[in-house]
Amino acid sequence: MNGAMTDRIKILFGGIIVCSVLFLPDFHLKSSWPAIQLIDFILPILAIYVFIERKHVQGKMFFIGIAAFALLMLVSMGINGRIFVFQDLFEVFKLIKFSLIVAFFTLVPTAAFCRTWLKPMFIALVGFNLVHFFNLFGFNDIIASYYNGGMHIEYFGLNSLKEPAVKRMVGLAGNPNINALIFLFFSIVFLPTNQRKNTLLWFLIAVLMVFLCQSRTAILGLGFNGQVLQTGSARGRLEAWKLLGDMILQRPLFGYGGNKSYFYAQKIYSENEYILMAWRYGLMGLIGYLLIYFLPIKAFFQAKKIEQTYPALLCIVLMLVAALTNNPFVDRTIMVLFAAVIGTVYAQLSTRPSHVE
Repeated sequence: MNGAMTDRIKILFGGIIVCSVLFLPDFHLKSSWPAIQLIDFILPILAIYVFIERKHVQGKMFFIGIAAFALLMLVSMGINGRIFVFQDLFEVFKLIKFSLIVAFFTLVPTAAFCRTWLKPMFIALVGFNLVHFFNLFGFNDIIASYYNGGMHIEYFGLNSLKEPAVKRMVGLAGNPNINALIFLFFSIVFLPTNQRKNTLLWFLIAVLMVFLCQSRTAILGLGFNGQVLQTGSARGRLEAWKLLGDMILQRPLFGYGGNKSYFYAQKIYSENEYILMAWRYGLMGLIGYLLIYFLPIKAFFQAKKIEQTYPALLCIVLMLVAALTNNPFVDRTIMVLFAAVIGTVYAQLSTRPSHVE
């Protein structure tokens, strides 16, 4: 198989990966099992290809950091007697999945991939979201049934008393905060620069979509003043953070070994990924989690290729900020999108030639 054909296949697979998490719902093989995605079925193919092309994979230190984080997770689970709890081990699988997607995208021709997929995916995503926002063709019933829209669709355009209120666009993400993050990724990718002035319209559409989501996470970008802390949402977060913070102090080094069932039993949400990681895996696990962000930052600055790396740097900043009031990396869709961004930027640091540019 010649180089051009191989590159086209990689571009096709890359598009399938991203489109599958943006447009297809998660599903359960068994009700008691975690939700899975279409991409989970093609991971073995990615693993084999990445192994074959391992010499060309960029960002070796990044993957060493991922391996260290996975090891810390397993140590925490072992200490807490949860090493054989499938629900908790699934988090290690997600980390492996993340690293495989990053590795695969370091091998994908970035320019050709973006030229082929970026705008068609964005146009389709905007279209689906607008159909949802205006509830055309009874589309919200589909979202509620198959896309985990649930409560967000039940209260779409309503407050807690089911009185008319501002619509928070849920989209196919099932959550307005996650939906906003997806469009923020696109706004960063389309951010106009001196070299990319023709992306202004796409950037403005992406920003409009973010505002339609009415994500409370965006409050952080508007100053986070005292009034924010008086909202019911913020008070609920603060109560959960205090509870989890007190528990972290009891087991500071290695945490509680994942123990996802605790959150289900207590019906609480961490709504802060730093606290979540410190609770699950202790301060050692929190350090491992932070390596996911700071190892690429170090590599991108060392490369001294600002034009190629600034979208990923902005996406990392977005993830770090979003993690203050949400769990972006834990979300399966955001995790895959973030992996694709990191992988494609690592690919641009390679001197390996592309056959389809």
